[in-house]
Amino acid sequence: MSTLSLTFPTPINISCKIGDDAYYAPVSEFNVGAGETFQFAGASNYIGEISNIVVGETNTVVTINIYPFTTASSTTLTTSSFVWFAKPMKVETSTIKGYYALSTFTSDSNVKSELYATTMVAEQSSK
Repeated sequence: MSTLSLTFPTPINISCKIGDDAYYAPVSEFNVGAGETFQFAGASNYIGEISNIVVGETNTVVTINIYPFTTASSTTLTTSSFVWFAKPMKVETSTIKGYYALSTFTSDSNVKSELYATTMVAEQSSK
C-alpha cells in the first residue's frame, strides 16, 4: 500500500477525521470569488482512506492510503482537482437494521443510579 500527501493552503473542514474516505473530481473551470463556480470535467474518483491529518500554521497536510485498485494518479489528480471527504458507511450508520435488537444497560458505580429514559430507532432491513 502506498500513500499520497495532499497539501491544502487553508485549514480543512473540522469534521474531516482519520478513517474518512477521500475522493476527487477533475475540474475544467474554477472561478474563485463571489459566487464560486466549479465545472466538473469528469466523474468522481475514490482516492483512498485518510490516514493522517497535520494542521499547520499556514496549511493542512492530509495523508491518504492508496490501495492498488485506486484510480488516483499523478496524471489525473492535479492542483485544480476538487477534493472532498465522506464518512465511511460502516461507521456513520444512524439506525439499527434488522428484525430484533437486545440492549443491556449496566453501571459500575456503587452508588444507587436511575435511568429515566432511553430511545431507539430501528429500520426493517428487508421485507
